[in-house]
Amino acid sequence: MTKKEKLARINKNLKGICMTLNTTSQYALKVVGFMSLKPDDLYSVKHLSDTLEIPYKYLTKIMTKLSKSSIIASIKGRAGGFVLSKNINELKVKDVLNALEDDSYKLCVLGTGLCSQNKKCQLHDTWKHPKDSIKNDFLEKTFFEINLPKTA
Repeated sequence: MTKKEKLARINKNLKGICMTLNTTSQYALKVVGFMSLKPDDLYSVKHLSDTLEIPYKYLTKIMTKLSKSSIIASIKGRAGGFVLSKNINELKVKDVLNALEDDSYKLCVLGTGLCSQNKKCQLHDTWKHPKDSIKNDFLEKTFFEINLPKTA
């Protein structure tokens, strides 16, 4: 698979599920999604940055957060890099978002902060079902499931 094909596959698999996530989270999901295609490979930040078209300095900060959360492991030395440290059958989208402390998927669709049963926005009841769907269908997805070939 060429670099362009890999990038297109990651983008296609994550399309639509990054709708309200911040840029850092979108990049992190791209990185973990890409690494999960070959979970035992060692990846340099330079390679990931070039392949996924993520600014190098920005990516180093993301990799540090993912490493501190034990999603990836840092291998030191001349031939070092990063490798996934969790099994892709168990690693979920929510694990990556939690590592980045991104709660944006919990925010009100109208941008009024957090809304709840006690503090409802105008769309709270209308948005509840789609939001629950996102939570169950997206956040609970493993990277193994994300990487499954799509059927027409």
